[in-house]
Amino acid sequence: RGTPTGEWRKREYGGLGGGGGEDIGRNIVRASSIKELHLKGNTLGAKGVKGIAQALPKNVTLTHLDLSDNCFGIHLMAIEALREGIESNDSLTSIDLNLNSLVPAGTRELVDMLKAKPKIETFHIYERAEDHLFEQILVECKAHVDKKKKAGKKGGKKGKK
Repeated sequence: RGTPTGEWRKREYGGLGGGGGEDIGRNIVRASSIKELHLKGNTLGAKGVKGIAQALPKNVTLTHLDLSDNCFGIHLMAIEALREGIESNDSLTSIDLNLNSLVPAGTRELVDMLKAKPKIETFHIYERAEDHLFEQILVECKAHVDKKKKAGKKGGKKGKK
């Protein structure tokens, strides 16, 4: 099998596990031109998420990453690796981490990451996050979208002189 080069790759609830996540990091995220990667419900755990996170800095095409329902939210080291990977990636605009029951310290890590990554416009997390952290995520994403809209208006067509 070759490396997928299409617009997107979807493998939801496939039971990939941690080793599968590492393989995806090595073979798909690093070495392909996919724009969307949907890995919902694959029990990637900390090991698999870290494998994918380590590959993110090398990818320049991925705009959407879905790691929802992958059993890594209680592992702060996995969240820290994910934060570092996302911060080092310039193409991501949409991230789904829903249903991972993130620990409060991990949610704070991700809020800080959002402050540093204005390109991220869509960010999904588990709805039971602490209220003030959930609110900070909403505020950051809204600011990113507003900034993009404002920049779009400035760079739009010029009127007649």
